[in-house]
Amino acid sequence: MFNTIKVLPIYALLFCWHIVSAQEQLGLRLGNYAGISGITLNPTAGINNPLGWDVNVVSAGSFIANDFAFVRDASVLSTYRNLETIGPAPETKIDYPIKATKYIDFYNRPRDKYFSTTHFVTLPSVQINLASGHSFGLFVGQRAALVTREIPIIADPYVQQNIPLGILNKVPPMLTTGMTWGELGVNYAYQMGDDTEGGLSLGINAKILSGNQGFFVQNNEGTALTRLTKDSTRVDAINLKAGFTNNFISNPFASNGLGLGVDIGAQFTLGSGESDERPYLFRVNAAILDLGRIRFHKNTEIHALQLNEPLKMDTKDYLNLNPNDPIEDALLRLNQKLFGKADSTYKGNYFPMSLPTAFSLQGDIAITEQFYVNGLLVQRIPISHLILSRDNIMAITPRFDSRWFGAMLPLSILNYQEVRMGLAVRLAFLTIGTDHLLSFLGQKELNGTDIYVALKVNAFTAGKLGDANSGYGRRRGGQSAKCYRF
Repeated sequence: MFNTIKVLPIYALLFCWHIVSAQEQLGLRLGNYAGISGITLNPTAGINNPLGWDVNVVSAGSFIANDFAFVRDASVLSTYRNLETIGPAPETKIDYPIKATKYIDFYNRPRDKYFSTTHFVTLPSVQINLASGHSFGLFVGQRAALVTREIPIIADPYVQQNIPLGILNKVPPMLTTGMTWGELGVNYAYQMGDDTEGGLSLGINAKILSGNQGFFVQNNEGTALTRLTKDSTRVDAINLKAGFTNNFISNPFASNGLGLGVDIGAQFTLGSGESDERPYLFRVNAAILDLGRIRFHKNTEIHALQLNEPLKMDTKDYLNLNPNDPIEDALLRLNQKLFGKADSTYKGNYFPMSLPTAFSLQGDIAITEQFYVNGLLVQRIPISHLILSRDNIMAITPRFDSRWFGAMLPLSILNYQEVRMGLAVRLAFLTIGTDHLLSFLGQKELNGTDIYVALKVNAFTAGKLGDANSGYGRRRGGQSAKCYRF
């Protein structure tokens, strides 16, 4: 069991490696100069940019979080340096052939656990901002996610230590989903009024989606297991369904499905007036993010397993799986054991997967001309059963925001249970940040990390395109002089 747990994050990273949204990357999304980077959390973000144009050269990030297992007294770098000698803590009583220098331990808590990892790369993308109140954007990139929200308590090694042999145990229903996909999208936003006057803005991202790889494992009605020995278990009842693309190893870049997605948002700005140095007083925006799905229909298999009589499962029967296609090999062995033939569990060749849909709400207060405080809520919306379940986030982010330098200190609560402190710094066209700073400094319980970086190029002078005052007579803070409309 431990081997499966240990390699799960590695498989997750391999699954996501060929990508080109880490969780929310607050340091990239919230600033006044976020430009094209901000539209993933707020489709009206292009309107907020005081610059006429913004080009993302490349940006990337990775996020991982769980409340199932952790590395003791470690940082991301120390864990990476000791990958070959990480092993289970002695208290877990898990056999391991290598002497460990870093210990993996498990949260012994009376509740179901979760595992979540997301990754992204945004390729060259552009946004232009017109003085007429219109903003346009074009973006392209790749995303990936692997999520399970319901790792059962019985998976905890400390719980297993107390399970007597020969006693029937029920495993509750659970669902694991994963997907890698590409996005080609356009952004449009329109502002009625301007920041100094205040007003309403509306925005939309429309996306064409290309599904590369996807899978799900669904335990529909729970499973009943009886542990016989250390290496063997009797499956007394099971109703399992799984779907996956079968060319992950041979062609991970394949397009195995197509879909459409959309983000829609609205923003209200309370203006600062002409006599105030602040660009605005307050902004509030709300959005529905990642509404859409991909239908996988190429190189796709669905399998279902429902047992009517008990079955003995031995660990040794599933050792040394074919490294080129371990999932297929495991299914072949299972089918052979159950039914004496290779394809008895096969049920179909397509399945849909919904994007990580969420509701986003933000409030942004201008304290001074360059100091701001942002409040953020991202709440997942379960619009379908087969969905990449997004992490819930609440965050307060104070920031310093000027043309050539910016800094943020996001304080977030992940899934309403874990507090994280982050740091992001923007120097001219380069932004580097993390929403989980302590994972790099060292933690007593390292259970995840987050990092992102972006290289951009944008206008040297403030002012929206088509503004006669662009680059001239600007207000302090990089805002163009107000041009009254009649």
